[in-house]
Amino acid sequence: MGILKRERLSYFSTHESEEINLLHDRVIARCLQLSILALKGQGMGQPPVPFALLLFGSGGRQEQSLVSDQDHGLIYDLPMQSAPEQIRQLHDYFRELAAVFVAGLEEAGYPPCHGNVVCTNERWRRSLDGWKQDLDSWYDDPTWENMRHLLMVSDARCIVGDLHLFQQFSFHLHRLIQKQPRLTERLISNTLHHRVPLGWFGHIYKEAHGKYQGAVNIKNGLYLPLVNSVRLWALVNGASATSTLERLRFLEERSIWPKALCQEVCQHFRFALSLRLMACCQWHDGDYLSNSYLKADSLTKESWRLLRNAMRTALDLQKKTAELTSQPSLPSHETRMLP
Repeated sequence: MGILKRERLSYFSTHESEEINLLHDRVIARCLQLSILALKGQGMGQPPVPFALLLFGSGGRQEQSLVSDQDHGLIYDLPMQSAPEQIRQLHDYFRELAAVFVAGLEEAGYPPCHGNVVCTNERWRRSLDGWKQDLDSWYDDPTWENMRHLLMVSDARCIVGDLHLFQQFSFHLHRLIQKQPRLTERLISNTLHHRVPLGWFGHIYKEAHGKYQGAVNIKNGLYLPLVNSVRLWALVNGASATSTLERLRFLEERSIWPKALCQEVCQHFRFALSLRLMACCQWHDGDYLSNSYLKADSLTKESWRLLRNAMRTALDLQKKTAELTSQPSLPSHETRMLP
């Protein structure tokens, strides 16, 4: 039984995770293409202006597990001096495209995001100018919710559409984050939101009640604490990369974190990805939430040791991130995204 467990854990690697994310990209892109064809068949024609489909969350970071939900937005160009009727028609087209696209993805097995972060929600379906206005409003009113939105869209990745349109969006976002260092203080509370379930003497807390009693929340308890700390350090230092591994590479290359720390975090992060893939294979209830929980009896003693070490590192990163604004001076780097 112990050998079987080790084989199940080692079966998944970063390579498998990359292949899984490539498959997700292809399915999502194909679904959008089919949605455009469906609208064309209804007499609405091709997209009337350049647009881009953005993936947020794990999709934006290219870290989706075997099972994933929908977490996306649309951005489109709005020609200058457009007549009111033309503007209305543009909005109508992309509203209909969003509806067909989201329904198609759900049929393909991707449930809509629990927080309604999908392009059928007008908040996440904007013209470029509309997106810039939203980013500016979040920046000017740094509430906890607005900072959550800023962090979420910082993971955005263009999967289909006009790359230059996305680059203008991304450049505006990163310029705002670099513009006001005090914004970091507001972003920290969101970054440290998830608690690492590690107690005294290395005790890992399991779910005490309910459906997942005895399981460990790998997503909120390990994966997200690592991802969120790396993300904030990368963002405030000017990185435009979205994947956690690319952000770690940035922190190492710019000597923002010691090489040894980056390598340690990288190792634990890869381990967290493997555990998330394992969790997806343990539940067959059709509930997307189940994929965040790992059954405790699926881990060997060695795996428990690795999990404790990974959680200790996640806790250390959270402490380091909590002191981010007290650093004597953060290196100032320009973003690599072109306007």
